[in-house]
Amino acid sequence: MKQKTLGTERLLLIPFSKADLVELHKLNSDSEVMKYIREPERTMDVTHVSLDRMLLHAQKNPGLGFWKITTKEEHDFVGWVGLFPLDNTQDIELGYRLHKKFWGKGYAKEAALAVLDVLQNEMKIFRCSAITHPDNKQSQRVLEKLGFAHMGKANHYNIEVEKYIIEFPKTSL
Repeated sequence: MKQKTLGTERLLLIPFSKADLVELHKLNSDSEVMKYIREPERTMDVTHVSLDRMLLHAQKNPGLGFWKITTKEEHDFVGWVGLFPLDNTQDIELGYRLHKKFWGKGYAKEAALAVLDVLQNEMKIFRCSAITHPDNKQSQRVLEKLGFAHMGKANHYNIEVEKYIIEFPKTSL
């Protein structure tokens, strides 16, 4: 199953391409956006490596990958949402990252619902994980609004995180 463009009421979710390097760099170089993730990406070369890794995930995992999020009306680059293998597990991880000017508008939840729908109804995968930095309360609230259950502390990507899981009923199609 090939990763496809998705739409919501306010957003377009478009599979990333090499052409998205500059926009991704603006997002990944923002120290406030990256506060709970890792060091900001200081050079375009570092972001190029990140983008190549994102594109490789999509290539290796049909139907999964990273979507750039844009507003439908103005086509503003909001950030990204992704589904990808969770470090050292069989789980699929939900991740998202938004420019701070779009925080608090419900865009993370809206984009996440769209990709979770693909995971559940098209790929027939009925479990998804998500992780956050223990201090990232805003992201934790988004996950709780999506219906994820807090599972406690875990170690992924060599750091301690808060782990969340959602399971969908197998009868919902």
